[in-house]
Amino acid sequence: MESLGPFVLVVVVAGMALLVAAIIRQDRKRAAARAEAASLRGWTYSTGGGHRLIYSLEGRQDGLPWRVECRSGGKNSSGRTVFTCREASLDGGAVLLGAAEMAALFRSPMGRKVTGWAVGLGNALGVETGPMEQVIERGAEVDLGMPHFTERFFVLATDEAAARRVVTARSAEALLAFAPPDFGGRQKARALTLTWGSEGMTVLLGRSLTSPEDMVSFAELGVALAKETLRKTW
Repeated sequence: MESLGPFVLVVVVAGMALLVAAIIRQDRKRAAARAEAASLRGWTYSTGGGHRLIYSLEGRQDGLPWRVECRSGGKNSSGRTVFTCREASLDGGAVLLGAAEMAALFRSPMGRKVTGWAVGLGNALGVETGPMEQVIERGAEVDLGMPHFTERFFVLATDEAAARRVVTARSAEALLAFAPPDFGGRQKARALTLTWGSEGMTVLLGRSLTSPEDMVSFAELGVALAKETLRKTW
């Protein structure tokens, strides 16, 4: 039996090498498919160039520039995919969309008074705190009249009318399509957040979208939301 030791070790090492090679081939095939999907739509696709960056995607539609970044996860993270559009600003108010479980934090009187609480919550949500501080300090929870939506999300806004115009029935369905069915675990605060304010719009998903289909759908969702904002008069 002892003589089998080296043989077993060789088999295990060879199996691991084959598995790693298969994963690398799959990643390369997905990257090529993403690049092709982007090229067909006139978008600019690139890889690498940043910490855990899987790919970045840039485009312009109707004069509206936008960007998507997808990053891999670490020990306590399943990655993130972010759509940003600085041109899609909302000067009359700011809106934050988040996982329903996060609503309790916003209702806390003590939480609103603690110095740096907005920054800490911003880090927990995985979004920049520029428009968030404004929302947290002066915002109120808004009932959009869509029970199936509020079961999964809550909306906090400095302007109720702005929130109702931003999160319409159509955009709500599109956002629900990307929301995971379960916000449990360590990532529940970062499952899906949407910030809208004077500094532009950000849609953040708490996982890496590596399939070409998901990448395209996420980018198209962000573009649709950004264009909807620009059509509004606040």
